Amino acid sequence: MEDIKKLAKQDYLNGLKQKDICQKYDVPLNTLKSWIQRGKWAQEKNAPKKNKGAPVGNQNAKGFGAPKGNKNALNNDGGAPRNNKNVLRTGEHETIMWDFLSDDERSLFGSMDDELKGNAPLKNNKML
Repeated sequence: MEDIKKLAKQDYLNGLKQKDICQKYDVPLNTLKSWIQRGKWAQEKNAPKKNKGAPVGNQNAKGFGAPKGNKNALNNDGGAPRNNKNVLRTGEHETIMWDFLSDDERSLFGSMDDELKGNAPLKNNKML
């Protein structure tokens, strides 16, 4: 079978038609096509490559996104502004940074009951 395959490849590269190769070597057409495809004989023959995608200028195949020149999202970094605490409105907890509290806030926090303090996680943040 390998000998037939080599001979069929040589005939294919010399320009013999697929139908004639099949008749010459008594091979089914689909078998020959699979040999051509799997062995990449067409590339060896310097056949033109298939163009993938739509032709140039096709209006239906333009890319997604905004049209050229669109200024709608210019300078948009996305997301919430820095130090935004909107997430805390739905019941999440926040770690209290002791170093960032003012003196009034520290005294207020110190005067709270121990039960309330137990629910508030404290973190000593040392700035360098």
